[in-house]
Amino acid sequence: MHGKNTSKEVREYIKAKHSDITQYLKNLMETGFVVKKVPVTENERPKRGRCFIGDTFVAFWFRYMYPNLSSNEEGIFDIEELKKDYANYLGTVFEGIARQFLIELNKRGSLPLRFSKIGGWWHKADEIDLVALNEREEKALIVEVKWRELGKNETSKILEDLREKAELIELEDYVVYWGIVARKVSERSELVGDLRDFSRVV
Repeated sequence: MHGKNTSKEVREYIKAKHSDITQYLKNLMETGFVVKKVPVTENERPKRGRCFIGDTFVAFWFRYMYPNLSSNEEGIFDIEELKKDYANYLGTVFEGIARQFLIELNKRGSLPLRFSKIGGWWHKADEIDLVALNEREEKALIVEVKWRELGKNETSKILEDLREKAELIELEDYVVYWGIVARKVSERSELVGDLRDFSRVV
């Protein structure tokens, strides 16, 4: 959606009236073409909700194919430009896969908590990829998702940053766990895993 994720941003981008865009987005969400996500710690209709294309294939088409229809038809589309950005696209896709991976581990009781909610969290410029909550027992799992290889030092830095980010969420009385899901990590542990761990839920 050209990086425009809120209804206000979409409305201003296409220069539409509020009443028009609201109905369009509602119809798209009813068909599943567009999904609306909210910070996992909030209710279902906050002002900070964001809209995303629901299907990864369609998202790929609108991100790379649609803006380059003419050059693609003329055979002059620069595939190298796509390759430069492709890791960013895969990062978004991998985040969804990591979410399903954690859900499966949760079903099997393979995590230090049984969560009932999982999703992203954001506020202004601060963002956390995945936050899983057990509100009854006041436990939380905060996870960073990276579509790249991580060495030991980088893994430690990410976990340190997650601890700082956790202070932004209202989890004062919670027992908080931190984790990473990456394409590959040099040292795996209970809450630091990569693609090799996905076989555990196949």
